[in-house]
Amino acid sequence: MNLVRIVLVLTCSAFLLSFSYAQNTGAVDPGLSITHPPVSCSTCAGAIWANEANANAQDNNYTEVDLEPYLFCFQSTCYRSRYLYCSDFGFSVPANAQIQGIKVKTRAKCDQASSGIDSTVKLAINYFPVGANRASTAYWSTNASFTTYGDNVDMWSYNWTPADINDPSFGVFIKVYNSTGANIKMSIDHVTITVYYSLTTGGEFSQTASPNTLQANYSPGEDLIRVSGTTREASAELMVTNIVGQLVFSSSLASAGEISQAVSTAGLPEGIYFVSLAASDKLITRKVIVAR
Repeated sequence: MNLVRIVLVLTCSAFLLSFSYAQNTGAVDPGLSITHPPVSCSTCAGAIWANEANANAQDNNYTEVDLEPYLFCFQSTCYRSRYLYCSDFGFSVPANAQIQGIKVKTRAKCDQASSGIDSTVKLAINYFPVGANRASTAYWSTNASFTTYGDNVDMWSYNWTPADINDPSFGVFIKVYNSTGANIKMSIDHVTITVYYSLTTGGEFSQTASPNTLQANYSPGEDLIRVSGTTREASAELMVTNIVGQLVFSSSLASAGEISQAVSTAGLPEGIYFVSLAASDKLITRKVIVAR
């Protein structure tokens, strides 16, 4: 039998995987990023991440955590963070695949040099971290920089199956800490995962997937909110609401594929608006600030 090697990438836009060669031709977002243990756990130690969904797209909107001086830790006020848990990537690895390796990539920064460090970077399944800790010992840069954990032959000391990878709970846990005596802020713009696998079948084949993604930005010169992304659902709803929840725009999307929409903000007051994509049982939301 011929051994066919495939690279499946899930990061921040649509991806296409085709033929019998290694491919990396696009990307999609994680569908969910949250603080774990959740904010509601009032007795859990660890600083809480803010605006966690900002880790779902590379757009210079950051999820951030404020860390106290080294060794100061009491519940939500702490020099260590709680986990940032990114999941719901929408993988679709064939059931007969053999997982070869997994790579995690982040884009992040710290507001002070030689201060913020990884504490834990672990893959997750069933909402719990498993396998090896791939945390780096390098300080985070003060400029937004990419860091890679794992590679195409790194299994993270866990026996991954296609069912594990395709499970919505599959993702990555990230915990950070402050090694100094000053208050610092650590920020993550984007988290992606690449899964490498092989099939023991010959011939040509293809696999296409378009997980739901959403990006929204205000264009002051045009007085528009420009919305882009993809949806894998045949029926979805695009909505814009103001900060008190009033609907100011809606559009029904009748087919899966690329999203491109310009929403006029003429006549709308300055302030915070929320752009949402409702598809199936999922809701993806982006915050947009209209400031003329």
